Amino acid sequence: LAPEYAKAATELLKLDEPLHLAMVDATEERVLAEKYGVRGFPTLKFFKNGEPIEYEGGRTAKDMVA
Repeated sequence: LAPEYAKAATELLKLDEPLHLAMVDATEERVLAEKYGVRGFPTLKFFKNGEPIEYEGGRTAKDMVA
């Protein structure tokens, strides 16, 4: 997933209103993972106005950017 995630991040930064992607290693950041209910890996979440939204789309850069 990492290469596709990197491609998606690059594309999202090119938007007129750039969007940012971040990766968190939940094995290292256990408190953060628990706070947001991360139970499996990889888990993708979007945040809108500070609220997490489960991402249920595809795992390619094209899917993530769509």
